[in-house]
Amino acid sequence: MAKRSRKVLEWLRKKAIPYFAKAFVYRFWASYFKVGIVLSPDDVNLANLPSNKPLLDYLAERFIAHKFDIAQSDTRPAPEEPFDVLAEGLS
Repeated sequence: MAKRSRKVLEWLRKKAIPYFAKAFVYRFWASYFKVGIVLSPDDVNLANLPSNKPLLDYLAERFIAHKFDIAQSDTRPAPEEPFDVLAEGLS
């Protein structure tokens, strides 16, 4: 892998920079459920606000915690916490 590509990949995966995780998670969510957490999953910018920010944050944190392994993040039995987060965002 080229030196520049490796540096970009390392930057994207830093825990302090959640943009990659959030962008990936909301695109994955839109693909999986056919409706996005944000209005347009292809429009990655700060003005494109999520419909449920706590849920998006939770999913991104979980994705980061599992070292960006979507299979690990997606296939574990879901605890009740995501549903609580979802309900909080709806109220």
